[in-house]
Amino acid sequence: MTNQPHFHVLVTRPKPQGEALCQHLQAEGFDTVYLPAIEIQLLPDLSLLRQQIAQLDQYAWAVFVSRSAVLTSQAIHEQWPQLPPNLQIAAIGEGTAAALKQAGIVVNLYPPAEWSSEGLLSLPALQNLAGKKVAVFCGVGGRELLVNRLQERGAEVIRFISYQRCLPQIDMVPYRERLDQGQLDAMICTSFEGLANVQQLFGQPTWLKLRKIPLVLISERIMIQAKDFGFENCFLAKNASHEGITQALRMIRNKR
Repeated sequence: MTNQPHFHVLVTRPKPQGEALCQHLQAEGFDTVYLPAIEIQLLPDLSLLRQQIAQLDQYAWAVFVSRSAVLTSQAIHEQWPQLPPNLQIAAIGEGTAAALKQAGIVVNLYPPAEWSSEGLLSLPALQNLAGKKVAVFCGVGGRELLVNRLQERGAEVIRFISYQRCLPQIDMVPYRERLDQGQLDAMICTSFEGLANVQQLFGQPTWLKLRKIPLVLISERIMIQAKDFGFENCFLAKNASHEGITQALRMIRNKR
């Protein structure tokens, strides 16, 4: 690899995905500054979730909306050493599918390119769901699009809620100093909630300066929201994969 001038990237993806992304970017010659903008916590009481998991044999599909939703895998295996034979597993994207595979859960379906609710909903297998029950493994809050569309297609949809997204407690002084010293050349954000948390963590007036650095996003929807937040230079990655994000960063670096 040819020597490149230092290019500092603020990575805001939550753990553990954010840590893996930092390692990948470092191997590609980028300097990373890690700020996990969302903290994922399991709900303190999972009794309802366990009751729901015990009834998975009544469901046609189990849909996992994120890697964080895979935290339920231990509770699933406790109830079902072998998954019900009629249950099919869908993942929101390749990363979630890989996490499920690592957790010992075979995935039947995930979108090949557009790793989002929209991409999943476009797949033929999820068009006609009349009379079928669908379990959506998710966190507190989040988008309603997936659940609403599945219901419109005739499915009985039950949310299997296992985690919550929290604002982390982080000493922001080193991050503000880096920004003031011009040592942040780009930022990566993979969710709107993460972007909102970054705004809250940096605070004014530092946030106004942060909005001027190039921002890499993983969906058109988040890009629209970022522009509403006042970001001036937004770049859309091909998808949420490490390589998709890296390609967008290379393009930004090459323009310097």
